Amino acid sequence: MGRRTIKNVNEKIIDGVLKETFKNGISNLSTKKLTAKLGISEPVLFSHFKTKQGLFDAVYSKCAENVHFCKGLPVEKVEFEKIWNVMENSINEMMSHPKEVVFMNEYRHSCYYNPALVRKLGSEELSFFDASFHLHYPMASNEQAEILTDNLLEQFIMIAAHLSRKDWPDTKSTRKILFMSVIYGLYGPQLETSFSDETNQNNHI
Repeated sequence: MGRRTIKNVNEKIIDGVLKETFKNGISNLSTKKLTAKLGISEPVLFSHFKTKQGLFDAVYSKCAENVHFCKGLPVEKVEFEKIWNVMENSINEMMSHPKEVVFMNEYRHSCYYNPALVRKLGSEELSFFDASFHLHYPMASNEQAEILTDNLLEQFIMIAAHLSRKDWPDTKSTRKILFMSVIYGLYGPQLETSFSDETNQNNHI
C-alpha cells in the first residue's frame, strides 16, 4: 500500500471516529460498527493504528493540530478588562471545529486519556496560561501552575464541547456563568468584582 493510500485510509478512519464520537460519545464507539460504516475490515483498521488506544491518541493528535484558542496572543496583552473578549474569541474559535472539540473533551474524560500526550500537544495553550498565572502569582511553583493551567484548558474544552453539541443553551447568560467560573479559578476572588462589572457592561450593550 502506497504512502498516499495509507494517508487516505488514516484520514478516513479518523474522520469516522470524529463523526461517531460526536453522535454517540467515545465510550459507545464500536470498531466493528465503525469499520462496517467505513467499508473496511477491523484487521485493516488495526493494521493502521495497532490498538484502540493508538487510534484514539492519533485522533486526539489530529484534533490538536486544528483546535487552537490562544494562537498568536501574547500573555502581556491579556489585561483583565480584555479577558471577556479573549474568552469569547477562544470559545468561538474552538466551536468552529465542533467534532474535534467534542472528541477532545470525550477523550480527556475516558479511560484512554493520556496526560503526557495531551500536555505535549497543548503546549502552546498551556504555556500561555502558565505565563498568565505566573504574571499574577509570581511566587507560585511550576507544579502549581501546571496543575491549574491543565485544569483550565480542560474547562475551555468542556465548555466548547457542550455548547457545540447543544447540551447547554448557548446564550449570553450561560456563557457569563461559565466564564465566571473559569476566571475565578485562574485569577482568584480578588478579581471577581471587576469581572462582574465588566460582564454587566457587556450585557447592557
